[in-house]
Amino acid sequence: SSDLRNIQKPGSGFYIIPTAALVNDIWGNPVADSTYVYWSLAPVPPDSTINAAVEGVSYTGNESSNGQSYSGIANTTLIYSSYDISESVFARALTFGVNGDSVYTRINENEGEAYLPYVPLDNPSDGLVLSTPITYVDFTFTTSPVQISITGTLRDYYSTPVVNAPVMLLAQGAANIYWPAAGFSNNTGITDINGQVAWIVEYDIGVCAWIVGTSDPAQYEEFTSSITATLLIAQSITSNPIDILLVRTAEGP
Repeated sequence: SSDLRNIQKPGSGFYIIPTAALVNDIWGNPVADSTYVYWSLAPVPPDSTINAAVEGVSYTGNESSNGQSYSGIANTTLIYSSYDISESVFARALTFGVNGDSVYTRINENEGEAYLPYVPLDNPSDGLVLSTPITYVDFTFTTSPVQISITGTLRDYYSTPVVNAPVMLLAQGAANIYWPAAGFSNNTGITDINGQVAWIVEYDIGVCAWIVGTSDPAQYEEFTSSITATLLIAQSITSNPIDILLVRTAEGP
């Protein structure tokens, strides 16, 4: 297991995750102290290399990085950098039985892989920031549907751009959300080398509802679309919202 609550931030863009394996005997009792456990990391295909590292040898009853020790538990540390965030790895712990047979397990055995989590700034919402050049639309002076570009920028605890991270955009009242990099309608995009992902949000004129009973001229409700983005990996965060005000004046189409 890995303790994501106690991720350490030693500096220079690195993170340390306390990691441990519980070793029990055939009756479910913790094995004796000083039973060796061997750790390894492997990339998840199609990746062929990995930059993260794990302290390769530990033993039951050893101290964790916070100075605690327990019978049957072998502690180690997994180290990765800002540039490894959102990557996944196979993390394996191996020991040997009395007959020399190997006994092993993987972190997140059921899922098959472990994700290297995102660590936010002290104020998490500052790590994922949305921006747009347009915050006001009057359908009187534009063609429906209108398209507005939204850019999300993701940075980690060290203010380093986070690459290849999935970010989902939600926009109230939007007719469509496009991630142009993928070439189709999709509200989830992947950050680029600058930690950025860009969407096109499309609004139809109908988002400004007709005020019942008005005519000559008809009048319409204004609509405020609140837009947020959410990071879709471990330690996920949600951005502060940005608002787009959409109106349709009485003399509009």
